[in-house]
Amino acid sequence: ESMGMNKKAMTFTILAILFALTLVFFIVMKGRYSATDREQVAISRVESMDNFIDIVEVDIKRSLYIAGFRALISITDYMTEQQSFLNSGDTEKFFRELLFDGTINSQQSSLMIGQTFNKWTTQIINKGNDINIVISFTNSNIILYQESPWNITVELNTTMSISDTAGTASWLRNVSLKTYIPIQNFEDPLYIIKGQKKIGNEINITLYEGRYRNVTTGDCYNLAKHAENSLYANNSDAPSFLDRFEFDKLPWKYSSCCGIESFINALEFNDRGVPLLYPISSMIDHEQWSSSDPGGENPSTCTNLPGWFRISTGHKSRYQVP
Repeated sequence: ESMGMNKKAMTFTILAILFALTLVFFIVMKGRYSATDREQVAISRVESMDNFIDIVEVDIKRSLYIAGFRALISITDYMTEQQSFLNSGDTEKFFRELLFDGTINSQQSSLMIGQTFNKWTTQIINKGNDINIVISFTNSNIILYQESPWNITVELNTTMSISDTAGTASWLRNVSLKTYIPIQNFEDPLYIIKGQKKIGNEINITLYEGRYRNVTTGDCYNLAKHAENSLYANNSDAPSFLDRFEFDKLPWKYSSCCGIESFINALEFNDRGVPLLYPISSMIDHEQWSSSDPGGENPSTCTNLPGWFRISTGHKSRYQVP
């Protein structure tokens, strides 16, 4: 009987040990699975936050284009009212002011209402709050410049701080975004001032590049159309679109890469009662409105040119005039 009791006790002890081991095994495995689950949740959350930031950058870039477009129009409107060229550096200064504050020289621009950087970031912050993401922007700066004759480059540099309200993840992200605004159909700032509110000219790229003159017949019909319609061609000795806002402040900043020029239609200026500075000299805009007489001629080597047409010696080769 004693031996039977000992066997039962031993069996109980073995079962108790097995039960304890099984319990420990399940506790350990549960901990492992819980840790894995937590890790997967964290990874998923970080991916969601990263996707949100990608969407934010696309949205900011789109907003930067729209606001930049409106800011350029606001500056041309301001020049029309003031009837004077901007001071040196004011083009970029006013552009930045418009994008950040919606004002130009401290005056509210109606075109910029609801289109400022602060407005965009507030909307982004609110969207983030809806999905438990905290986001902020610091060290924000906007730069305006030209890299090509027919586009304005707008660059935004900012630092985004992103975190999750649950403390899952957080990081800083330095963001540099560029957008390109075509100058096609913008009012030429040079004509805004020199046209005396009677004549303006929109930027339209020439249709005749490389074929201004028929080299076989000497027919310059295309050059005539280019000049009569005051179309624009790229030339490195001319002011760029941005330079034209500060035309009388030399040297021009972007001539070498991005200079553009048109021929003034002298007949149209005469009809509107706007006097020319040098009526028998070159009708190329920046030469006609320069501080010294550029000279010029109506070349006999070209046929079908209007009587008022004049071109300076230095520009003949640019327009295929021998």
